[in-house]
Formats: sequence, C-alpha cells, structure tokens
Amino acid sequence: MESNQLSDRAFERLVGWSNGFYGKVKNNGTSFSIDKLAGIIDHFPELNINWLCTGKGNMILSGTQLDHMAVSDRHELIADLDALESQVGDHDMLKTCRVKLLKLLDEIDLLRQELNTVSEKREEALQKIKELLN
Repeated sequence: MESNQLSDRAFERLVGWSNGFYGKVKNNGTSFSIDKLAGIIDHFPELNINWLCTGKGNMILSGTQLDHMAVSDRHELIADLDALESQVGDHDMLKTCRVKLLKLLDEIDLLRQELNTVSEKREEALQKIKELLN
C-alpha cells in the first residue's frame, strides 16, 4: 500500500474488504477468495495477477501488457455501446455519448503513449545514474 500511499484501512474500504482483513493477510499469510482478489484487480489493474497469486514475476505489468488490456477494454466498451444502440434504437443523445466516449478513449490512448515515453526516459535516466555510480 506504500506505493499507492494508502493506509491499510483505506485499501480495505477501496477493495471491499472488512476492517482488519488486510492485516491478517499481510501478517499471518491468511488466504483469500477470488472475490477478494477481484476487488484488488478492479481497482489496481496495473498489478500483475500472477504476482498477486504467487509472488512470482513483476509486481507491476509492463506498458505493453497494459496497452493490450486497454485495447481489450476499448473493444468491450464499444461492443456494449453497440448493444445499447440496438436496444434503444436511433437516439441523438446516444450518438452524442458515442462521439464523446470515442474522443475520451482517443485521449486516453494519447496519455498512455505519453506515459510510456516518460517511463522509458525514466528507465534510461536510472540506467545512466547506475552507470555513473559504478
């Protein structure tokens, strides 16, 4: 929780866990069910599910993995909107919402690209710092 600057209780509330449950997991190794895991994944999609379940691999998904999820989410949103349009019919408000949604999705894509660029530059800078220190 330190990386997200959340208290244990704030984390529990966010993911729908009971008060004190995170402490039991953290301190006693208490196992938890899929619905508890789903609460974490819903709020922290950047976390690697394999790492959450096994402790193996990287904690945070790579930019490529997140990009793949974003494309999948985008297709799912558009499919949901198509289904809604087929149920509601030709409605101006729905068309306006579609245009706005697509613009927002495009903005998200641009921001994700910028974030990837910044992350790459950060990694390059950290590598240079390590080289200078050695």
